[in-house]
Amino acid sequence: MDATQKQILRTLKDNDNIGAHHILADNLKHCLPRHDRGKFNKAIKELIRQRYIYEHTTGHGTSYAISPSQVAEIENILNL
Repeated sequence: MDATQKQILRTLKDNDNIGAHHILADNLKHCLPRHDRGKFNKAIKELIRQRYIYEHTTGHGTSYAISPSQVAEIENILNL
């Protein structure tokens, strides 16, 4: 897992975006440094493929949240 993916997971976990609590993609992208924002889409697709996060479509756009069943594993990855 690369640094961009870890930063996305850390932001979701710190903001308690778990289950029904989700964050819009544009707001989540701002958690990354400017030089890493180009890697955002690739990192998100990989996290979804690994089932750490899931995508939720809202009236405002696409949003993301951590899968509740993966919280313990994500805490181990982030060393929390």
